Amino acid sequence: MRRRRNAVRSILLPAFVPPETDSEAAKETYLRNLAYGAQVLGKRGIAAVIEPINPLQGDIDGGETYTTYGMRGFYLTRTEQALKAIEAVGDPNLHLHLDVYHMQLTEGRLADTITRNIRRIKHLQIAGVPGRNEPSRGEINYPYLFDLIDRLEFSGWVGCEYRPFGETVAGLGWAAAYGIGRR
Repeated sequence: MRRRRNAVRSILLPAFVPPETDSEAAKETYLRNLAYGAQVLGKRGIAAVIEPINPLQGDIDGGETYTTYGMRGFYLTRTEQALKAIEAVGDPNLHLHLDVYHMQLTEGRLADTITRNIRRIKHLQIAGVPGRNEPSRGEINYPYLFDLIDRLEFSGWVGCEYRPFGETVAGLGWAAAYGIGRR
């Protein structure tokens, strides 16, 4: 495990699961690993989070076809699956990292899912859908979601993971409406 000063959370990522793998064995291994990771990180004061990633596109094995748009073969793919894993492990140091981009592609119902699970979410990650560009591009109404998480008194972090559609500096312009960046 890499150590970083002042780290506040670490994502525990599952491995690629080949189609021929026994699903129950994969689940048991994953839960054991989550329990171990949450415990080790907890002793260091670092929150453990898990992130469902859409399996609709991309490959997990790297190389030319690797993409953060999605990962075929990724074990953890849905919010409900992540919540069941958190419950099964039962460690108060294990939380949900919800990537709204992936959730929109696989599940939709963003506001409902966020509202129902706001206390379990430690980190929200955002990007535009479908292109994984700036949050201001695409089908998600982020101003509505930001107002919602404010009303719900979300205490975690909101982070960005996207590829600017054009120039990087211009691509940060969407954040000015939220008091971020040049004024």
